[in-house]
Amino acid sequence: DMRIILMGSALALTLSACGGAKDPNEAAKESMAKSQLKPGEYSMKMNITKLEMPGMPAAQLEQMKTQMASSMPTSNFCLTAEQAKAGAEEMYKKMGQGDCKFDKFSDTGSAVSGTMNCNSGGMAMTMTFNGTKSETSSSTDSEMQMKGPTGTMVMGSHIEMNRVGDCKSAG
Repeated sequence: DMRIILMGSALALTLSACGGAKDPNEAAKESMAKSQLKPGEYSMKMNITKLEMPGMPAAQLEQMKTQMASSMPTSNFCLTAEQAKAGAEEMYKKMGQGDCKFDKFSDTGSAVSGTMNCNSGGMAMTMTFNGTKSETSSSTDSEMQMKGPTGTMVMGSHIEMNRVGDCKSAG
């Protein structure tokens, strides 16, 4: 599900901090291990900024973009201290299983950018991203290019995530 990939990527980028290693995969791993989001309730909104599919007419692409946008409303979630600490570690473990690797990764502490390549189910995907972040928010632009049997699909997105307060107690 592209939505899960994009949201997971946004979370990983938000959880990242300064990494000094030269190898981009090590830099990303160190970066994600050093920082975390502040626990609390967050609001996340994703917008599709670009959508291209080989052979699909423009009108159908616009309809698909509209449908995707309506299936991605602003969502709120509670991030516990345990989840904040484990989030980046878990994300990197998933990337490290051989499906994804960073070709480039840069983190200045308040800005992050990079390129990641993944292979899954016979499809190759390249994602480039850049954004800004803090311990309570992130703003990330990304573009995914997925190569499949019919050509290359391109999808761009913008994801905003902000801490809106403490988690509301359950019950």
